[in-house]
Amino acid sequence: MVYFDDILVFSHNEAYHIKHLSVLKVLLKNNLYMNLNKCSFMTRKLLFLGFLVNTDGVEVDEEKVMEGTS
Repeated sequence: MVYFDDILVFSHNEAYHIKHLSVLKVLLKNNLYMNLNKCSFMTRKLLFLGFLVNTDGVEVDEEKVMEGTS
């Protein structure tokens, strides 16, 4: 059994996003499935692998950054 985790499809606008989501058909065609409870679609902001991805770009999730001790 193989697990694919953390697939991100990013697009600059809604029309392209719908087009880019067609890549998910490849998963189904190869008998690979998604847990829809863990999926987010058409969102403008999300946390992904420790980064905040939003319409402004990619930023480090400040909650994941540890301050150094002096």
